[in-house]
Amino acid sequence: EMGGYQLVIATIFHMPWLSETLGQLRARGTGFLAQKAITPAERAGMEALVGRAKYHLGQMELSLSKSINLEPAIKAKVGGIARESSAQAERAMKLVSVEIVDRDPLSYPSDQYFTTFTQVIDAQFGLNDVAMDALDLRLQGRVSSLKAAQHLVIGGVFAVAVLAAFIGWAIARAIRLPLAEAVAAANRL
Repeated sequence: EMGGYQLVIATIFHMPWLSETLGQLRARGTGFLAQKAITPAERAGMEALVGRAKYHLGQMELSLSKSINLEPAIKAKVGGIARESSAQAERAMKLVSVEIVDRDPLSYPSDQYFTTFTQVIDAQFGLNDVAMDALDLRLQGRVSSLKAAQHLVIGGVFAVAVLAAFIGWAIARAIRLPLAEAVAAANRL
């Protein structure tokens, strides 16, 4: 159960936030590079976005690592693409730090920056697709086992109902026969 929980945390929570933050870095960074101008407050904002992206990347990697360690089947499905996705995200954050936060004046080509970030975000969506498939398979397995348990419970309830009906019939018969004899004996008198 814990492996699935960690996969949900990585897939449903941290991956979307990471992709959103990378999208914000792409949009804002492209604008700054196109203008070739950035204020100190805007640099600080970009640095804060990089920090947020690093946080979600780290948490996503931690959750995926826990999930992979708990369930080897997830490792086979997600492991390689997760490493590639993380490397791409690290590359993008380094690009922001080197070419926007620490560079004055800005000189990196905005179209190249946009293209790089688009590739990185696409890699995140690729990981998300694979992780969601792994989560779907896991959930389908859980649904199957719950349905089997449900059928077992329904069968047990049916068996108990049949047993109760038989016991009721046996009790009624046990009462009816002696009572019929008593009534016949009373009628003879």
